[in-house]
Amino acid sequence: MTDATTATGQPQPGPRRKVAFPGALTVLVIVTVAVWLLAFLIPSTSGHATLAMPILAPLADFAGVSRAVVVTAGQAASGWMNLWVPTTAVTIGGVALAKVGYDRCLRFVWPLLAVLAVLICGFVALGAAFT
Repeated sequence: MTDATTATGQPQPGPRRKVAFPGALTVLVIVTVAVWLLAFLIPSTSGHATLAMPILAPLADFAGVSRAVVVTAGQAASGWMNLWVPTTAVTIGGVALAKVGYDRCLRFVWPLLAVLAVLICGFVALGAAFT
């Protein structure tokens, strides 16, 4: 009998490899991208939170990220998307009332959207680092 076999002659299983799960920032990037995709298709914030959070909350628990940070990342991403997505009635209604083309509106607001995206990512990263 060798070290790798049991008394019955069956080989012992080798040591189990631990699967390294992505870190907090990777999980938050996944959350943000998932919410961006859902926010484009479903303009209702509560509607896509109802779809996404049952999947994203256990993912956050598994990765060791606070659920509060995941919810904050999801809501921030949703709010950012609702500022410019053409499926949001408020955005298109405002553009129509102003008698401005949607393309012209996007050219005007993209610098603000870029600054807001950087700020959102920074604050969510800080939240992840300090929780």
